[in-house]
Amino acid sequence: AVESRFEARQARLTEFVGRKHEIGLLLDRWDQAKGGEGQVVLLSGEAGIGKSRLSEMLHQRLEGEPHTRLRYQCSPHHINSALHPVIRQLEFAASFAPDDTAERKLDKLESLLAQSVRAMADVMPLFAVLLSVPTGDRYPALNMTPERQRERTLDLLADQLIGLAARQPVLFVLEDAHWIDPTTREFMDRIVARVANAPVLVVITFRPEFSPPWQTHGHATTLTLNRLTRQQCAMMVETIAGAMALPSEVLNQVIEKSDGVPLYVEELVKAVIEVEFMEGKADRYVDASPLLEVPTTLQDALLARVDRVAEGKEVAQIGAAIGREFPFEMLVAVSTLDKRSLENALEQFVEAGLIFRHGRAPYARYKFKHALVQDIVYDSLLLSRRRVLHHKIAEVLEDRFPGRRDAEPEVVARHFGEAGVPDRAITYWQRAGAKASEGSNYVEAASHLTEAVSFVSELPPQKGKAVELDLQMALGAVYRATKGTGSSQTEKAYARARNLCEELGQSDRLFQVIFGQYICAFNRPELYKAERYAAELAQIAEREGNVAAQLVADSQIGAAAFALGDFARARTHLERSLETSEVDRSLLEVYSQKQHPSLALTYLAWTLFALGYPDQAHVRSQEAVTASEGISGFIYAMALGNDCYLHHLRADCQAVEANVAILLKLAEEKGIVVYYELARLFEGWSRAFRGELDDGIALMREALAKHSETEQRLEEPYYLSILAETFMRARRWQEGSDWLDEALRRVEATDERWYEAELHRLTGELVVARDPQSTSAAEEHFSNALAVARVQSARLWELRAATSLARLWHDQGKATETRKLLAPVYESFTEGFDTPDLKEAKALLDELA
Repeated sequence: AVESRFEARQARLTEFVGRKHEIGLLLDRWDQAKGGEGQVVLLSGEAGIGKSRLSEMLHQRLEGEPHTRLRYQCSPHHINSALHPVIRQLEFAASFAPDDTAERKLDKLESLLAQSVRAMADVMPLFAVLLSVPTGDRYPALNMTPERQRERTLDLLADQLIGLAARQPVLFVLEDAHWIDPTTREFMDRIVARVANAPVLVVITFRPEFSPPWQTHGHATTLTLNRLTRQQCAMMVETIAGAMALPSEVLNQVIEKSDGVPLYVEELVKAVIEVEFMEGKADRYVDASPLLEVPTTLQDALLARVDRVAEGKEVAQIGAAIGREFPFEMLVAVSTLDKRSLENALEQFVEAGLIFRHGRAPYARYKFKHALVQDIVYDSLLLSRRRVLHHKIAEVLEDRFPGRRDAEPEVVARHFGEAGVPDRAITYWQRAGAKASEGSNYVEAASHLTEAVSFVSELPPQKGKAVELDLQMALGAVYRATKGTGSSQTEKAYARARNLCEELGQSDRLFQVIFGQYICAFNRPELYKAERYAAELAQIAEREGNVAAQLVADSQIGAAAFALGDFARARTHLERSLETSEVDRSLLEVYSQKQHPSLALTYLAWTLFALGYPDQAHVRSQEAVTASEGISGFIYAMALGNDCYLHHLRADCQAVEANVAILLKLAEEKGIVVYYELARLFEGWSRAFRGELDDGIALMREALAKHSETEQRLEEPYYLSILAETFMRARRWQEGSDWLDEALRRVEATDERWYEAELHRLTGELVVARDPQSTSAAEEHFSNALAVARVQSARLWELRAATSLARLWHDQGKATETRKLLAPVYESFTEGFDTPDLKEAKALLDELA
């Protein structure tokens, strides 16, 4: 709640020394920003070098100019608290008070946002959720997925900045970015990109160990603060010592030991002149004792100064245990001292310039001057005392600060962890992970859950295993979102969960764990491993007589069989998984099957198409879309995306375009990235199909590049073939050949063979189109396609391969062989005669006749 530690400070700041070049550069970038050319300055320097002071000096130089300043402070205790700096800044800007009601906070938030946004009814619910303010009946509940809510919130925060900049130039300062949380980093990605054409100067401070990702932007400047020169150090010493000078030998020691770091200079000088052996005379300080030594390090200087504030040290220690910043009311709740004694003790630290105060009791907030000061005070605590304090702080947060407890469970978890209470620490780390997951902040969720796992070893063995099982299941779900369903981390989490299940004998959880392992293996794709997991699911379902579990198992067996190209077996299991439609949906949801029967219908549709039943396939695919409506945005998007496969295979460009139009909007609104990229792939295909070849190829390549960033490799041979086919349409033979070769390599590497016959056929088509004389090579590819299709009983793939080979033979004058090859395949069909595949085969047979 303190916008700046300098503004909170009651004592006079040390006079600013040096930095003329640096402040000049900042002012130059401000002038450019005012003209509408937004600038970003990345201000780097070690601890105590003066980064925050420099940004404060810039603000002081701008006091005469109309502008808005936004200041965000990252914290080492909130590295995995999503948007912590943003939340704190908004609370400060809206002037939230501890005793404000929810209604009062909403009034204040509306007043704040009115400065920068227009559609208040649309944005207020999102900001209220971000700040954990209940809206009651004042605003409607949010009706969007967590992913979309997260993306929309980040966009609105960026919009708010641009809205403020439309009124007057903005100085945007982010302090200590080396402690930035992942979601705030995404927020900054948006900010840096959007300010390029806005009157905004962004200043980001950080220590050298942090590598900012924004350096490549054309409007970004990196500025590194160097240490002060000897002369500048001497000037700084003079300003701190005041009218009286230090003895030359003491001055030299200070300059040497401070090594040009401003904070060191300041603290060493203060440590020296506060010592009782240093007497003040008329014009200079006199060393009254030959024993006087200048502290060797900054830490020594700070410790000496802290020790001299004897009466207030114990109170400061409580504050240091709470954190870099601590409210007076929490200090009162934790300490055994009365309010007056606490205020007097803290005032000594304020007078010494070691702690800054903002506001007055009971709403005062205190902040240590520097992280190093907090560390020194905290390190002076005995371990036993630390544990007692952290335990008390955690319990106070639980009982008396429910708002902060619920908004930042990771803070409570940290204190219980430091207190040596592992079970309570785990509980709150779990809550923090769940809260982050609900907001789609999966990186933070993974970190919180990993912290929880680190305490498991401190629990009794049996209890520890039961707790870890829950944590590993939660981690598996989070890794599916962050690393991909088929990632190695996802696999590792589910494997550990399985071991725990078996050790605990929890058969009721084993089904869920194996299902997680199946999903991971299936999407890698490690299909034989996935089949083994699916078979285990079936065994468990049969042993327990669980109908819902059996449906799930059949669905997974069928999906794996389809991917392997075993279409007949896939059909059997997929149809069986759809036989019982009256199963209680809640039972299915236990097994993460909210999408049932949508997913089973989808794989059955693809299976029926390959087997030669295109009309039935179309009906089943439409059933999948219908069944998914009303379940969730994700499931509906999945059904629409999967339906695009079938329309593409039927060469129905219009149907693909209709699906893509809905899917793009839905996936963007709901933040469903995977199906957004799938929609863009099919959008590229449809553009190319309509003749916009270059645009279509560019769009498809971009979508495939996004997809390849994950470890999810299922169906990639099919995706690659779509692009290869488009290259063929553009007569870019080599690129088409390269992509088909890569697709076939992946087939051999993974045994995902459902589209293998088509890959061989397309390769043959490319060969003969590229060089009409290469008939023998093309014939070999077509024959391979025929052989694969026949083994798989894939009559549709067989018809396509037969048609391609028949056309080649027809051109060679082999009429008898052509009819003998094609006619039996065509005559085996009982439906789909209006599809392009059967029409083409029929036309060729008519020509032969």
